[in-house]
Amino acid sequence: MRLRRDLFSEKQIELLMGNIEEIYDFQQTFFQLLKLSINELNPYKSLIGKCFLLYKEEFKKYSDYCINHSLSCLELSKLENNIIYRNFFELN
Repeated sequence: MRLRRDLFSEKQIELLMGNIEEIYDFQQTFFQLLKLSINELNPYKSLIGKCFLLYKEEFKKYSDYCINHSLSCLELSKLENNIIYRNFFELN
């Protein structure tokens, strides 16, 4: 969508995507930490819970995303009434 600035305004992109890029970046980091925290030889010694405690503040990103979801759905519904946007969403 960011590549199609001829179709989407910055406000539309923000409404539709919210903070998904922040969530993606966090998820990459968090996943790597989870993998490092698993003790495959002795799974009961894994420190998975510590990962969640360490990054508990970062999970607020998901709240922001969820709060934005209804506005995102409304914007998407408006755009789908336009054939140009409907074609874009179907093809991409």
